[in-house]
Amino acid sequence: MKHIFQNLSSQHVSSTLWGEGRVRGANFVSSTLRGEGRVRGANFVSSTLRGEGRVRGQRGFTLLEAMVVVAIIGIMAAIALPNLMSMLPGMRVNRAAREFVGEALAARMGAVKSNLEYRIFIDKTTSPNSYIVQKVKAGVPIFIKTVYLPEGIVFNTNNVAWPDASFPAPYGYITPSNCSFCGSNPTGTLSFKSDGTSSDGSIVFIPSDDDKSGGRTDRLRAVVIIATTGVARVLMP
Repeated sequence: MKHIFQNLSSQHVSSTLWGEGRVRGANFVSSTLRGEGRVRGANFVSSTLRGEGRVRGQRGFTLLEAMVVVAIIGIMAAIALPNLMSMLPGMRVNRAAREFVGEALAARMGAVKSNLEYRIFIDKTTSPNSYIVQKVKAGVPIFIKTVYLPEGIVFNTNNVAWPDASFPAPYGYITPSNCSFCGSNPTGTLSFKSDGTSSDGSIVFIPSDDDKSGGRTDRLRAVVIIATTGVARVLMP
């Protein structure tokens, strides 16, 4: 009996070595390696890579649709561009006036802080028009910076007068002037004292296209300076 059992065991081992007695797990591994036992997820990834698993509703734009969108954008731009261009001078003159007010206030604060006189030298002869910020020490002007007006904006000349006889309250006592600091000269100086005071006056900014006889007055911007406080404000017609 022992001899028979040994023979059966030898046959079982032999068949296993020769591949005749594979277990279920071994068959699964073998078939997987041969590609016969792919799992569902692997088939899905494979089909997705081949383009077979597209999500329903996905699609691109046709050439006709793209051309229609481009045409609509072009029409809207053609309508809006002239209006935008007409607004630029008004935007730039506002910027020039506000920037001058900022520099005037900075000069006033500098004069008070340093106990020195500060000046803004206005120059209509440069292109573009400009003004220079200075401080005065022992009677000698010391350069701080030069500020140029935005493109297309100038200090107003005598071609266009302020449309109103006077500025609105509380600035009505200041006579509207294109540059009261310049007089009849192309240059002038606005001074700020160490106590924060200055001289009353005004200066007007205008788009260069309007700076002519009969030019528009609605885009004029005046900066007025109050002597007792040295405070600057922007006024519109």
